Amino acid sequence: MHTFLARCLAMLLLAVLAGCAISPESQEGRNLHDALWQQAQRQRQEQVLRQPADRPRLLVLAVGLSDETKAFPGDVNGVVASVRSLRSDALVWQMWNSPFGETISAPFATRESLQLAVAEMRAAARPGDRILVMFSSHGHHNLLAHVAANRRLPPLQGQELRDLLQPLSAWDTGVIISACHSGSLIPALRHPRRWIMTAAAADRVSYGCQFHGQQTYFIQALLQAQAGPEMGLDTWHAQAAQIVRRGEDLAKFTPSLPQLWVGSEVAPYRQSLSAFWRP
Repeated sequence: MHTFLARCLAMLLLAVLAGCAISPESQEGRNLHDALWQQAQRQRQEQVLRQPADRPRLLVLAVGLSDETKAFPGDVNGVVASVRSLRSDALVWQMWNSPFGETISAPFATRESLQLAVAEMRAAARPGDRILVMFSSHGHHNLLAHVAANRRLPPLQGQELRDLLQPLSAWDTGVIISACHSGSLIPALRHPRRWIMTAAAADRVSYGCQFHGQQTYFIQALLQAQAGPEMGLDTWHAQAAQIVRRGEDLAKFTPSLPQLWVGSEVAPYRQSLSAFWRP
């Protein structure tokens, strides 16, 4: 009886939350999204005007795809802050679907906004620029969950993510994915000019995505390891994986086994990321 009552209450709470959340498809949601997008766009345009035309830059796309936890926006904010500590002139496109009760302070992460961001990045990118892409969400085999206004949308599968990033394939690109089973996305995303870090192996879950979490285990570990300009991918990944494993052992969780894959044309980044972060 208690279990049945608890389930009924949980279902009622979810219904209430869904009714109160602002949908990206509503007029209010579209107005908020457009205003935030245009504000960020103006800031990027002003940045470009101040940048020397011959100075290689770092372009960043950071995305929280699900509104089911505060950890996903936390991952976006953490990665963007870390990047800006290394490159204050980085051009940033950031978006997430805000959890219930949180102020909407970034554009919604919709398929349309992802496609627009990539199109703007391709138009803005110059020879010699580098690109960093980060996705944070729940995941399963070969897919990332996509949830907005407490409504499950069709997930983003590996083929769709590959097609999404294809316009950026002329630039050295780092892809970071924090999600369960995110290692399963590596085969679809492989490219000679791309390096990929994932929070978990294809058959493992990752951690830190409870509703009140500030960041996922993996992103938190990457930020704690803090890839300085001279640190290479191998060292950064190994240190982050050790931090994750210590947390998992303490909580008696099954190891998530974070993964690293590096394309042939960006192999030098294994030893040093200096050329990736620096102008």
